[in-house]
Amino acid sequence: MATYYDIFGQKVQYLSSDPANLTEGQVWYNSTSNTAKFQSFVASSSWATGGNMNDTQQGGGAGDSQTSAISLQGTLGSVTTVEEYDGTSWTNGPNSSNSYGSRSAGGASASAGLIGGYTNSPFTTYTTLEEWNGSSFSGGGSSNTPGYGQGTCYGVNLDSLGWVGRNGPSNTANEHYDGSTWTTVNPSPPGQRTGNLAGVLTSAIMASGFVPPNNTTVNSFDYDGTSWTAITNLPSGSDSINSGASATNSSAYMKYGGSREPSLGRIATSDFWNGSAWSDETSLPAPRYGGSAPAVSYTGALMFGGPTNTTFEFQGAGATTKTIATS
Repeated sequence: MATYYDIFGQKVQYLSSDPANLTEGQVWYNSTSNTAKFQSFVASSSWATGGNMNDTQQGGGAGDSQTSAISLQGTLGSVTTVEEYDGTSWTNGPNSSNSYGSRSAGGASASAGLIGGYTNSPFTTYTTLEEWNGSSFSGGGSSNTPGYGQGTCYGVNLDSLGWVGRNGPSNTANEHYDGSTWTTVNPSPPGQRTGNLAGVLTSAIMASGFVPPNNTTVNSFDYDGTSWTAITNLPSGSDSINSGASATNSSAYMKYGGSREPSLGRIATSDFWNGSAWSDETSLPAPRYGGSAPAVSYTGALMFGGPTNTTFEFQGAGATTKTIATS
């Protein structure tokens, strides 16, 4: 039987970063992350159950990988705790400053923003931004329009975040953040309240959302950082609010789960947009709504929070890098 040395002509590499142009079966040690890794191939996509959250909060999610994600904020007036996910378990972090409900979050796990939110009695929306540096919160620049919006913060870094905020049935606020100041840009499409938005600042997709007075829509839009363009509608029955959404860019976007209105219940469907058409992806293990992450790759998507503390992990088909457990 051929050995690893016979196949690759060398022993396991000791590298400071993951190599490029990987070959299936290749093994290496990343000295920066102190992890052994190998390149594998997955024949078909699947969802699996991950570690349980400590709370059943439904808030915004952010992260740069399935092993480095966070859940920020929670449902109205109940949870302000950050939870961090390492691919196996959730750990509580420090609390955010305000218990506003339905806040949006975006960015990488060590560079994320928590924006907007609202309180009831009386109903009030906010412009507050809190910046997360991986260990603590600090105040950031206030948005120009107060609002809220589950799943409507997009982008990877604090100096390149976007936010679609809603403070009424027809509000279309859309703003960009440069790390200190929010700038109002071309408005988002009307009637997409709590739509599911993911991607980077210059290449994102918004799918579905709530249309007054009481139903969800199959409408979908591409955003290039300046303009919104209508694309093919979602498949029938995939319309929802509070679903998960993860994207590499506007040519690799996945929407999964959510709740259909009026009173059509939760769904488990997953749909993938490849830049020109929608296709069915593997459904969630159970109908579900909640938060989602990461923002940078649909192939390592997460679904968490909502009415349960269960975490769902997505593994896309194709080549994938896996970490070798060492304990």
